[in-house]
Order: sequence, then structure tokens, then C-alpha cells
Amino acid sequence: MQKNVGLMRLVYACQYSWQELKAALSNEAAFKQEFFGFVFLTIITFFLRCDSYRAGRHDY
Repeated sequence: MQKNVGLMRLVYACQYSWQELKAALSNEAAFKQEFFGFVFLTIITFFLRCDSYRAGRHDY
């Protein structure tokens, strides 16, 4: 059996990861909740105003 090396190794790893992600989303209720919570909260972060990190800026 020949081992995959280089770019093909990365391609196969991505394929296997995608298959496992689909399987987890279709079979695991807790994983679905956490995944969709992550997606929802990630989208919400794009609408938050987060420029108070600059020095001397404290007008929350």
C-alpha cells in the first residue's frame, strides 16, 4: 500500500474531515446545537462595534 504524501495527503484529510462533520451533524444532537450556536454567534460578532481597544478611547 502506497502512502499519500504532499498535496494528496491534505486532500484526503479534508475529505475525511468533511465526511465526519456531515456524519456528526446528522447523528449527534449535542454537536448540532454547538455547531449552530457557533455559527450564529460568529455571525453576530460582525455586527458588534469593537473599536474601543484603541488607547485612550473609553466611550463605551
